[in-house]
Amino acid sequence: MTPPTILSLPDDGKWEIRVFNNIYPALDFSDGICEKDDFYEDMHGKGIHEVVVDTPNHTEDIREFSNEHLYRLFTVFKERLKVISSMPGIKYVQIFKNNGPMAGASIAHSHWQIMGVPVIPKEQEKAAEAFRAYKNEKDRCLMCDMYLHEKQIGKRIVDENEHFISFTPFASRQSFEMWIVPKRHVMSMLELNDEELFSLSEFLRKMLL
Repeated sequence: MTPPTILSLPDDGKWEIRVFNNIYPALDFSDGICEKDDFYEDMHGKGIHEVVVDTPNHTEDIREFSNEHLYRLFTVFKERLKVISSMPGIKYVQIFKNNGPMAGASIAHSHWQIMGVPVIPKEQEKAAEAFRAYKNEKDRCLMCDMYLHEKQIGKRIVDENEHFISFTPFASRQSFEMWIVPKRHVMSMLELNDEELFSLSEFLRKMLL
């Protein structure tokens, strides 16, 4: 009852993780302008909108996943991020999970969504500009310095392992907000090696318990 499978893990018919196009996509690759008058114009949402179902078990929650299962899930994210970000016209990819109805989830079965769009959202554009300005001024990475500062003062640290650290932001936007930051300077999940990806899986599971 879903669109055809894009990726399945394992690929033997008895899947644990499955990726397919959203049956009701907010974005697609339909062309251009919807309506236009002498002053205004609007455009269909253009891009990629996929669903990642992370378990075949209808009532299973992410907190119940094993470290190994989370690792396999992250390998799927990494693969789809690599494919979608390389598509012509795609400038920004976001992977997200609405967990429960209060977060906006309309389907009870555990799943994630991946969106690839041809524009960089304003919030991310402003964040990238702040990183560039910090780099130009101090010749250092803003996120790396932030994590080192948080580790030094120790007030907002939640936990850490060999590869990652979690802390609450200096000015949280919402209750229980927590950041998980790699200790090694990387640009995205695509640069994480297998050891770091498994470490992230262990760490995220611990943060959710």
